[in-house]
Amino acid sequence: MTLRIHFTPADVARVRLADGPHPLRELAAAVRMLQVPDRPLGFAAWGRRALSGLDRRTRLLFDVLPGRASSADFLTTAEPGSVSDMLESVRRTPARRLRTDMERWAELVPRVPAEARRVGDDPRRLHLLVDVMEQTYERVVAPYWPRIAHLAAADRATRSRHFAEDGLEKVLNGLNPRWIRWRPPVLEVRLVSGHSGDVHLNGRGLLLIPTVFQTLAPTLGHSDSAQPWLSYPIGGADALSRPTANDITTAQLLADVPQSLITLLGRTRARVLYTIAEHPGSTTSEVARHLGISPASASEHATALRACALTDVHRDRNRILHTLTPAGTTLLNASTPTLQLPR
Repeated sequence: MTLRIHFTPADVARVRLADGPHPLRELAAAVRMLQVPDRPLGFAAWGRRALSGLDRRTRLLFDVLPGRASSADFLTTAEPGSVSDMLESVRRTPARRLRTDMERWAELVPRVPAEARRVGDDPRRLHLLVDVMEQTYERVVAPYWPRIAHLAAADRATRSRHFAEDGLEKVLNGLNPRWIRWRPPVLEVRLVSGHSGDVHLNGRGLLLIPTVFQTLAPTLGHSDSAQPWLSYPIGGADALSRPTANDITTAQLLADVPQSLITLLGRTRARVLYTIAEHPGSTTSEVARHLGISPASASEHATALRACALTDVHRDRNRILHTLTPAGTTLLNASTPTLQLPR
C-alpha cells in the first residue's frame, strides 16, 4: 500500500530541508522506541539509560504514544520556537481541537487506555501529560541533542550538496530508498500503518525533516494550511551511546578565530577547525580555498584534528566531508575571543 504525494512545478520549487530534527517529534519517536523489544542495536545503551530514569507517571505518555501506532496531531505541534515554547503550545491546545484530534487518533489505534481517553475530556489531564512530556524529554532526548544536532548538520550538508550538484531527484530518491521513491511528478511513500491514497501539495511544497529516533518508516504530516512535511532517517544512531557536549553558541558567529584557540592549537590548525565549524560538510579542497592555504596543508591539519576527535568525516561518493564533533564544539565554546586575527 502506497501513499502518493503529487507535485506541481510550484511544489518542486518549494521543497525545503529543515534545519534539523523537530524536538517533540523526536520525543514521540523515542517514547515509541522505548516500548518495543526489537529496537535497533545502536539504541540499546540509550534505551537502558532512558528507562532507568523514568517513573510511573510516564505510563500516561506511553498510553498516548503507543509503540507501534501513530499519535494525536496536537502532541507534535509544528510551531517554531524553543522546546519550552512547543510544550506550552501543546498545553494551550483548544478544547475543540483536543477532542477532535483524540477522536481521530482513537480511530487509528487498536485500543485506547482509559487514562489516555481522559486527556481529551479533562484539561487537568492535559496539563499532567505536558508535565510528563517535559520530564521525559529532559531524560531521554535532551542529553543527546548536541550529538543529534551534529549528525543532522552533517546530513544536511551532504543533501544540500546533492541539491546543488544533482538536483531534486537525487535528494528525494536518497531519503529512504526502502520506503520512499520518486516517480515524477509523484513521490511514493510507504507507511507502517499501510495507509494509501493521494496527497496533493497544491503549491505548498514539502518540508523534509531529518530524524534520529524514527529509524524505519517515514512519517508524513499534512493539513489544509501548513506546509506538509516528511521525515527521513539520518545515520549514526550508535553515536547516542557516546559522550555529549554543548552546542556551538557564540563561536560560530564570530568573524575571527579566538586567540585562546590559536594558543592551544597553533594559528593554521585553529583556523582549519574554525572553518570546518563555519562550513560543515566542506571538502579538504574547500577548506583550503576558504583559508588560502594549500590542499596538502589543509589535509595535514584536518587529519590531526580528526585524530584528536575534534572533527569527523562523512563520505559522499568519492568525497570526504569534514564536520565538527561534540568535542570540537565544546572546545570552541570554551574559547574566548580576545584578539582578532590580522587579515
